Amino acid sequence: MKGKRLFPNAQIIMSQVEHDFWTDEAKTSSTGMMKVLVESARKNLLPNKDRLTFIKDGKEAVKGVIVVSTPGHTPGYTSYLLSSGGQNFVYTGDAVTHPAISLQHPEWILNFDVDPVMASETRKRFLDMAVQDKLTLIGYHFDFPGIGNVAKEGDAYRFVPISMEV
Repeated sequence: MKGKRLFPNAQIIMSQVEHDFWTDEAKTSSTGMMKVLVESARKNLLPNKDRLTFIKDGKEAVKGVIVVSTPGHTPGYTSYLLSSGGQNFVYTGDAVTHPAISLQHPEWILNFDVDPVMASETRKRFLDMAVQDKLTLIGYHFDFPGIGNVAKEGDAYRFVPISMEV
């Protein structure tokens, strides 16, 4: 299956900024982990130009899924607001990582972010939005159940997991 499309009818949805960042010819001379990431992105994105759909902040990526621009981890990083049955969930991806870091210390600069200062500013804006709009957060890097709400505590935040019946 190497080199063969596993999902031949699938579309790749991403921001133009993110695409341009990862496919920038100048980045092929990067070193270390960035070189590995750029090579992998170019290998997967460039041959699939016909499958790309570029999205914009505040617009629907697909029905019921709104794009939320969350730059910093990468320049065109996006999170997604999912709405269904009167409920709203926001998927954080890498905009908000582990609760002990991203919520308790949203101002901390993290070295795995391409623009750490922007990532910190975005994290605070994103968490304020989750509190203000009473959004349910789905955290990719969060412990089970990985879904809950955010409460403001001074300059920090607290993750309140939703009780899950197992």
